[in-house]
Amino acid sequence: MTTYALQQPAATTLDDVFGFHVEASFRRTFLKPEQKFDAQEGVANDIRLLPERVMQEILGMKVPESKVYFLTLVPLAQAAWSQDSPNSLQVGRIMERVVELGIRRNSPAHQLLRAWLIARPEPRMFDVWRDYVSALKRVMSPDVFEQLRRAILHATRSVTACVEGFGLTLPNDHTSRQINDAFQA
Repeated sequence: MTTYALQQPAATTLDDVFGFHVEASFRRTFLKPEQKFDAQEGVANDIRLLPERVMQEILGMKVPESKVYFLTLVPLAQAAWSQDSPNSLQVGRIMERVVELGIRRNSPAHQLLRAWLIARPEPRMFDVWRDYVSALKRVMSPDVFEQLRRAILHATRSVTACVEGFGLTLPNDHTSRQINDAFQA
């Protein structure tokens, strides 16, 4: 039986999901009340798995830091839970692999992903992620959007491989197809 990280009333918008799953948790966990978070510095240092042009365009659109974390980490959590609850060995492999991919160790992004590996986010969070990707497609330049797609797919396949025990990227798994389909919609 899967226990979800948080139970919430039905979320109808992206901001509802962020407010419940990401932003409030992120701020409560990682920031003191008086502390401000510099998205340009924090996100760019925490998440280096996205190509520089992708990060520049996203931050240039004034996307809040919590949404950048959401965009990057939700598909990784989805991949980790693709088979069943990841065990502690798999969680350890995944956390090491995401550091290799460019998520700074012990950063808010790293800690948030670990939390989502321990307690599964609600499935509707992935549905909202798909809607967000679809919205980004309409506002991002096509070549940068393609770079985003490739980076997310590479990271997702790497996480899936850790769950499967291979440690290398898998060419064509179900979760990667779901994620790729989100970018094609």
